[in-house]
Amino acid sequence: MALRLLGVPWDQTSLGVKGARLAPEAVRRELATLFPYDPVHGRAAAFLRGRDLSLGEDPRDLLQEVARAVEQEERRDPEAPLLLLGGDQAVAYAALSALHRRFRDLAVVSLDGSLDLDDPAGDLTHHNWLARAMKDLQVEATVLGPGRFLGSRESFAQARELGVSWITAPALRRTADLSVLPELRALADNDRDLYLTLDVSALDAASAPGCANPNLDGLLPPQLGALLEHLLALPRIRGLDLCEVNPARDPLGTTARTAAWLLSVAISRLGEEPVGPPPRP
Repeated sequence: MALRLLGVPWDQTSLGVKGARLAPEAVRRELATLFPYDPVHGRAAAFLRGRDLSLGEDPRDLLQEVARAVEQEERRDPEAPLLLLGGDQAVAYAALSALHRRFRDLAVVSLDGSLDLDDPAGDLTHHNWLARAMKDLQVEATVLGPGRFLGSRESFAQARELGVSWITAPALRRTADLSVLPELRALADNDRDLYLTLDVSALDAASAPGCANPNLDGLLPPQLGALLEHLLALPRIRGLDLCEVNPARDPLGTTARTAAWLLSVAISRLGEEPVGPPPRP
């Protein structure tokens, strides 16, 4: 199926240094330097460039424009998963809000260095988007990749209270076979529709210095890529976003380059069928 990459240049809900709105252009520029062919799996990571949404500065603009884009994409190809390039992670809240109208039993899997469970009653920010999604939409949530010292005791207690499942980055690094992890087995056994959101803070700080919370305890790109491929093999993936690349904090472009590689992994798994057997090593 043909996937269209929609840019969401949004950072009005970012706390701290703005700049995530610049990510769609920066990541697309890096995507253009990569070949679309994946020799490991014999797959073509082909996609349609898509467009950037036109957004104002009010969070209602974000919700309305993402909802309109989701409706247009459903008319174009109702079976194609949504593919968004943020922007800060309030983009994930907007996507979930729009998709929830069609998929009432939606669950979210967040690949993230932190939980993002700040005050759900407060204004929408990139630090409370998941708490707001659980409160407003009653979605189930799993967070994969929280690092050490990136969450308070209270935030993890709140996660338990809300029923959020999580696997820390050290636990993921120690596990050679991801399928043995009970949280991932539960996702495979569940019949819910799934939405994946990828915050680049799930990566180690050297690979993603340009984000709100550079993570010294994050996953290496191949590790996160393997986790992403494991998740994308699950049925009923309804959408995916990649968020929190901030080119303003990364003049060398390392984060955008890593994000482009991860997007290529996702596109090759979600989009085109294999074009032939992988070559012999």
